[in-house]
Amino acid sequence: MFGMHERSQMRVAASPGRVWAAITDPAWYASSIPGLSRWEPQSDRLTVGSRVEFRMDIGTAPVGGLLEVVASEPGRRIDWRTVRGLATEGRWDIQPAGNASDVHLTVTYRVPGPLGALMAIAAGPMVRRALAGTLAALRSEVEGATGVPIERPAPPAPVRLGPLGVAATLARAGLFTAATGAAAIRSGVELSRTGITPAGAYVFGAARFADRPAVIDEKGSLTFAEMDRRVRSLAGSLSRRGVSESDRVAVMCRNHRGFVESVAALSRIGADVILLNTSLAAPQVASVVERERVACLIADAEFLPLMEGIPLPRVVATDGRRDLAVAALTDLDGQPTGPVPRPGRPGTHYVLLTSGTTSEPKSASRPVPLTLDPVVGFVDRVPMRVGDTTLIASPMFHALGFGQLSFAWLLSATIVLRPTFDPEAVLKLIARHHIEVLVVVPAMVSQLVELPADVRGRYDTSSLRVAVCSGAALRGDLAVRFMDIYGDVLYNLYGSTEAAFATVARPQDLRAAPGTVGRPLRGVTVRVRDSNSADLPAGVTGRILVGGPLAVQDGKRPSPGADLQLMPTGDLGHFDVMGRLHVDSREDDMIISGGENVYPQPIEDILMTHPAITDAAVIGVPDPRYGERVVAFIVPGPGPRTDSDDIRRYLRQRLPRYMVPRQVVFVDSIPHNGMGKPLHRVLRQALGGPPDFPRTPAV
Repeated sequence: MFGMHERSQMRVAASPGRVWAAITDPAWYASSIPGLSRWEPQSDRLTVGSRVEFRMDIGTAPVGGLLEVVASEPGRRIDWRTVRGLATEGRWDIQPAGNASDVHLTVTYRVPGPLGALMAIAAGPMVRRALAGTLAALRSEVEGATGVPIERPAPPAPVRLGPLGVAATLARAGLFTAATGAAAIRSGVELSRTGITPAGAYVFGAARFADRPAVIDEKGSLTFAEMDRRVRSLAGSLSRRGVSESDRVAVMCRNHRGFVESVAALSRIGADVILLNTSLAAPQVASVVERERVACLIADAEFLPLMEGIPLPRVVATDGRRDLAVAALTDLDGQPTGPVPRPGRPGTHYVLLTSGTTSEPKSASRPVPLTLDPVVGFVDRVPMRVGDTTLIASPMFHALGFGQLSFAWLLSATIVLRPTFDPEAVLKLIARHHIEVLVVVPAMVSQLVELPADVRGRYDTSSLRVAVCSGAALRGDLAVRFMDIYGDVLYNLYGSTEAAFATVARPQDLRAAPGTVGRPLRGVTVRVRDSNSADLPAGVTGRILVGGPLAVQDGKRPSPGADLQLMPTGDLGHFDVMGRLHVDSREDDMIISGGENVYPQPIEDILMTHPAITDAAVIGVPDPRYGERVVAFIVPGPGPRTDSDDIRRYLRQRLPRYMVPRQVVFVDSIPHNGMGKPLHRVLRQALGGPPDFPRTPAV
C-alpha cells in the first residue's frame, strides 16, 4: 500500500475560537470542500466519536467512506480517520497569531494494489487543490465575522456519479452477477429488442435466474422463466385482439400477478398504460377513460360493474366473474403465439393519477427510463440488491408502489404481493418468505406499529433490511416507534407523481431529525425558492422544486445529459442546516390567518403526540375577520376524554400563538385517500366551505 502526505496552511483574520466553531460545525463542510458530492454527518457537532458518510470526486474517480473523529483538543486540534473506504487520515491544527490564527490542514491517504503508487501520485495535484479550496472557504467563513450567524443558502444540486462511481454502485447492488456464455448473449440480444422495460426485465431475469421465484401471490409462485413465457404469450394474444403499439390501455387491478403480467405484456407490445386507482367511482373511471383516449380495459372482475356502458373491449385480470363478452386473462395465457413485432419507439409511457387530496385526480405521464441513472441514484442511497425478496404492500397503481415495482423489475427481485393490506398478514409474509424489502405507506406503518406486542412476537421479522415508505407525511414519532420495534430499516422517500422520487431520509436521518424527508438522490436537483424564484437559506420555508431523470412535464422528459428542468411539487418546505429537506405543507393547504402563513403539518405532528388523540388534520376555512381561521379535526382515543380547551392549551405550550387552531372539531374519523393523506377538501366541505379557494402568501 502506497501512502501520500499533503499539507496546506493559511493565516486567517479571526480568533482560534471562531475558527474552531467553523471546523467543528458539520454543516459548514457540505458547501466548502471542492469535489464533495456526499456529506452526511450523524451529529450536529464534530467531537470525538462523531462519524460522517462522505464521498468526493478526485477527477472522475469517487473516493470516500465513513470517517470518524478520533482525537480533539478544543480550540487547537481535531484528528480524523476513515473506518471504511479509502484509508485516509487528517488533522486540523490551529495556532494563535496575535489577532489572527494560523490554520494547518493535513491529509494522508493510502492507495492499495500494485498501481497504488502511480494512482496516489496522479491524485496529488487534485488533493492539494482541494485542501487549498477548503482553506479558502474557511477564510471566507470566519473573516470579518461579527457574531451574527452566517446565512447559508440551500444545498447545491448533488454531483452526478462519474463512470467509476456508477460501476461501483451497480456492483454493490449485484448487477454485475450476470449470466455467462450463451445465456448472456441471448439476454443481451433480447434486451436490445425490448429495451429497459418490464418485459425486458423478465427476459433478462429468465436468462440469469430461470428457476428463481419472480412473483409470489395468493395463487402461488411463478419463476422468471414462467413469467417470461406468460408475458410473451399474453402480449401475442392481446396483439391479435387488436392492441397495438401506441394504443392506450387502462389497467384497474389490485396487487397480484395479473397486474404485473398485464403491464409487462403491454410494454412488450409498446402500448401506453393508464393505471386506474381501485377506489375510483364509475363516473371517474368513465372520465379518465375518455380523457386519456383509452382503447382497451384490463381489470379485476370486481371492477367490471364500474365499466358498464363504456364501449371498449375488456379483459379480466383475475379468476372472477365471467361473461361471453369478456375474455379472461387466464384463458389468453395458454394460446400459441408468434413473435410480437418490436415496438418502433423506446418503451412505454405510464400514466399515473395524482392523489386528489385537494382537487380531482389529474394524470401524470411517466416514460420508461432510457438509462440506468434512476436505479443508480436510488440504490446509491437505499441498500436494495439484485434478487431481494420484496413485499409491495403499497397499491401498485400509485407512484410509490409502481416506482418500487419498477426497481424490483430492474433488480430481478422476487416480488411478493397481496391484494389488500392487513398488518398481521404482512408480518406473516415477512416471516414465511424471509422478506428483505418492504414497501409501505405511512398509514400502513402506523398499523404495523399499533399491533399488540404479543401479535408481533409471533413472527420473525429479522430478515427485513429495508422498509421503503412514501406517499404521505411520515410523522417523526411514528418513524422512531417503527424503528424501535423493527430495527433501523426505515427509508422515507419524497417526491411527487410528476417528479418521481427526489429525496430519501435514511434511518440515521430519521433518528437525528424525525420527520425529515432527507437529502436529494444522485442526479436529482432539489431547490427551495421564494415567489421570485430565488433560492432560500436553510430554515426558511418556500416552494419545493425538483428536477431529475424521471421528472416529466407536459409528457416530456429530459434527454440524457440535458439540463434538468425544475418543476414545482406543489409542496412548501425548508432545508435544515445539515442539508436535510423538511416538508411543511401542501401549497394548497397553507393557511393565511391574520397575515401569517400557517403550515398544517407541524400542527398535525404535535397533535399526534397528545395521548388522547388517535388522528388529526388541520385545515383553513374562510373567516371574515382573519381571512382564514385554523381548524383542527380531532379523532379522540379510547382513553380519557379531552376537550377543545385542553387541546388548545397543549398547542400553546409548543407553538406560536398564531398557529394554535381557533376551532377544534371532534369527529369519529378523518377521510383519507389510499395512501393515507387526509382529504382536506372533504373536510372543508364538511364545514360548509368551498373545497378550494385562492390564496396569496403573506409577505
